[in-house]
Amino acid sequence: MICGAVDIGSNTLRLIVAEVSKGKIKNIVYEQRHIIRLAEGIKQFGKISEAAEKRLTDALFHIKDFLNQFGDINVKFVGTSALREASNGEEIINNIYKNMGIKIEIITSEKEAELMFRGVSATLDLKDNKALLFDIGGGSTEYIAVDKGNIVDCKSFDMGVVKLADKYNFREVVSEGIFKQLFEEIETIISHVPDIEFEILVGTAGTATTLAAIDMKLANYDYRKVNGYKIQYKRVKEIFDNLCSMTIDERENVVGLEKGRGDLIIPGAAIVIKTMEHFKLNEIIISDFGLREGLVVSDCG
Repeated sequence: MICGAVDIGSNTLRLIVAEVSKGKIKNIVYEQRHIIRLAEGIKQFGKISEAAEKRLTDALFHIKDFLNQFGDINVKFVGTSALREASNGEEIINNIYKNMGIKIEIITSEKEAELMFRGVSATLDLKDNKALLFDIGGGSTEYIAVDKGNIVDCKSFDMGVVKLADKYNFREVVSEGIFKQLFEEIETIISHVPDIEFEILVGTAGTATTLAAIDMKLANYDYRKVNGYKIQYKRVKEIFDNLCSMTIDERENVVGLEKGRGDLIIPGAAIVIKTMEHFKLNEIIISDFGLREGLVVSDCG
């Protein structure tokens, strides 16, 4: 069966059209992504700004026009942290349904974690390990503790790259003072994740895949090269230190770094570093599959 899913995240809107059979993705027919920074300003003002709403609707119009070529296929749209938290989140999705006929479901953080786990498990075998999965989003970060292929705990924290970029200045060369504040804030939050001795660490979403793309110097992103890619702690730290020594404009010329992530990669990479340090894990496995893929498998499998 050919079907689609759209993950409306707090930073990125991601579409997938895939062939699904027996709960597995057999073939990715098409994928598309738009950086919309939906969570921009939410921490300060409690709502999605008009500019962010326009970025969302523009992306949805683009996707809707594109999907017409596939005819009558089932496409599921879900919203996460930004739409959950914003005081005008329901109003926005109601307006989108009224004006575009697109029905968006706002899912809970628990459902988000479950779908992310299902997406990652579609390509990575987690049945024999104690694994920690984490998804660094624009508005929140989810941690999922897995033991022998089963979720044993999951936590969602109000710690996302867009929110952190709103709070700190990552547009210039990053100062030692900002390093210290950022790392302390992240460490305080991570300390609430269950203290389990994990064997492997899996990172999904934009930060993790961007670190892989930078490490491989991928001028043209290829999920097949990124999915399952492994990066050592030392290399993540090298990439982070190098990016921090640049301005946002200089970072966006780095091969593998998607335009629009020049400031967001700093807090994202910092979360990766502190997670690896806190759980004493020297390697991170990158998963290109996550919530979007879990959604298409769950809805169409």
